[in-house]
Amino acid sequence: MLRVAIFLVFTLALCSTGQTADDFTIGKLLTLYNSANPQQKEFLKRDFDTLGDGIGWANVELINRGQPPLYCEPKGSSLGKSRGQYLSTFLNYVEVANKRSSKGLLSEPIGIKGYLLLQALIEAFPCKK
Repeated sequence: MLRVAIFLVFTLALCSTGQTADDFTIGKLLTLYNSANPQQKEFLKRDFDTLGDGIGWANVELINRGQPPLYCEPKGSSLGKSRGQYLSTFLNYVEVANKRSSKGLLSEPIGIKGYLLLQALIEAFPCKK
C-alpha cells in the first residue's frame, strides 16, 4: 500500500508540472530526487535497486554462457545488498559523465536511465583483460 501511495505522489508531481513521459529527462529526475522527501527518495532507491538487480542477473547469464561479463564486481562486494547503492552509483556517474559529454546527459530522456546505470557499473567495476 505504501508503494502505491508513493508511486501516486510521484505521478501527481509529474502531472502537476505538465510533464509527459516524452519530456521527462535525466535532469528532471535529478531535480525531482533533490527535492524529494525521504519516502520518495526511498521509492527511487528501490526503483534503481530493481534496475541494478536486473542488470546484475544479465551479467550472471553472460558468465553462465561463457561470455565475458559487462562489469566485474570485486569479490565480497556489497553492491545491491544495501539499499541505494545502485542509485548512488548512477548519480555519481551522471555527474561525472555529464561534464565529459559534449551534449550533456541531463537532456536525455528518462528511458535511458537503465543504460546509464549499466554504463556506471561498467565504469565503476571494469573487468581486467
